[in-house]
Amino acid sequence: MFIRLTKKAVMLQLMILIFLILFILPIAYTSISDASETIKHEIYDFARGSYDILVRPSESRSLVEKKMGLVEENYLGLGDGGITISQWDQIKNHEDVEIAAPVAAVGLFTAPEITVQLPPSPPDTSLKYEAYPVTTDGIKEYQLSPPLAAYTIYNEIGNQQLIEVMDDDLLEIYFSSENPNYALPPSFHQVVAVDIEEEKALTGIPFPNLQYSSGLAPIDYVEIPIISLNHVTSPVKTILKIGTLNDEPGSPLDNIIKHYLSITDVDVNDFKFIGYRYPDIHVDLLEELGEIELLSSEEYVLDFTQKVTPFYDNFLFTDDEYKVFTYEDRNSLILI
Repeated sequence: MFIRLTKKAVMLQLMILIFLILFILPIAYTSISDASETIKHEIYDFARGSYDILVRPSESRSLVEKKMGLVEENYLGLGDGGITISQWDQIKNHEDVEIAAPVAAVGLFTAPEITVQLPPSPPDTSLKYEAYPVTTDGIKEYQLSPPLAAYTIYNEIGNQQLIEVMDDDLLEIYFSSENPNYALPPSFHQVVAVDIEEEKALTGIPFPNLQYSSGLAPIDYVEIPIISLNHVTSPVKTILKIGTLNDEPGSPLDNIIKHYLSITDVDVNDFKFIGYRYPDIHVDLLEELGEIELLSSEEYVLDFTQKVTPFYDNFLFTDDEYKVFTYEDRNSLILI
């Protein structure tokens, strides 16, 4: 059933629709504005940081604080000093102060140096390994150092023999074809000192691990216990590129290795140490090797973020798919 509307009826419907839109819009705008103001007031009225009163030098203000009026909890003093112990005692003994919990920046400690072990190089294949570490601030990623390159080269010199070339002295210690290893970059972690009793009163945490006795310590020896949060990690990844090289007789790679063996007295089995004896020649060798075109290339991202903590001091491993495992993970896999 169809109903035909006259022009007059259509116009009347349009007028009613326009009236409803004009009537509803101000109400909707007012409701949204009221909701926004309510949220804003609740944030300002009820949100608070860890401290009711913060005592510090007047010049210790970050750019965020100057611009937004917000004190960042990890940037209280900006390294510009603080209050003295006598000033703290005065604050602590004030009748209107219930808790005076000082935080003193002691400095930074360097995390233990650890390496990640890659799968062994496949036999009878010449490879170029190139790795560089990156970190992130949560928004952008930053490269921490130039790429480190290592070559595992199989070459016909008498019998089939392996020749290794490294572009860094440390790689000569860590890296071999049987156990390709890369060291993770150094990381630095802040240490702060707290007053145990005042901090306990503020947070409710007793800090039992910070209670210690140094009665058996040697003379002039100071023991400083340190505790860390359970889930603190280091946002570090390694970008690993592995390329296959043409090592057939007469190839550019074959000619380069034969040339540098002929102009040095380095034994083929010790070729990885050519940089110690011939640093200038070593530079030229790396430059020529870097210009060789790869037959194929693969790239892997080794993510250590959920594996490495500031106090982790053991080896890291990867499986054949370059997935990262801790020493504990690896032992569990072997047991299974």
